[in-house]
Amino acid sequence: MSNVESRYDSTDSKFAMDPARVQAPGNPHLVVQRTPIIERGIDVTQTPSAAEAIEAFRAGVYRHYKGNFYLALGLARADETQETVVVYTRLYPRDGLPMSTRLLSIWNDTVETGAGQVPRFEYVGHTTPEG
Repeated sequence: MSNVESRYDSTDSKFAMDPARVQAPGNPHLVVQRTPIIERGIDVTQTPSAAEAIEAFRAGVYRHYKGNFYLALGLARADETQETVVVYTRLYPRDGLPMSTRLLSIWNDTVETGAGQVPRFEYVGHTTPEG
C-alpha cells in the first residue's frame, strides 16, 4: 500500500496531497516521484465524491480489465477542464507515445464483461505479478 498521506478539509473544499515515491516495476534503479497536488491560489474545489476519489487514489501498478499492466504515476489537473486526470504509462511494448492521461472518474469506472461488472483498472501493488 502506498504511503501517501491525504487530507481533505470539507469545510473549505480545498485538497492537498503529500508526494510519495513509487518504485518502477522491473527496474530497481528507477524511482518515480509522485507529483503533489497542492492548492496554490487556484480554486481546486472538489465535490465530496471527487475529493474521496482523489484521496483513495494510489500510485502504482494497475491491471486493465483487458489484461495489460500500467504504472499510474500520479494525479494531475487537466488545464482546459480543471478535471482530475491520472498520468500513467503502459508496461508493455507498443508504438506511439508511452505516457497517457485518463480522467480519474473514468479510471475508477466499472465495465461490463462476460464475468459481470469489473473495475476498469485494478490496483495490484508496486510491481507486476510477473516481476
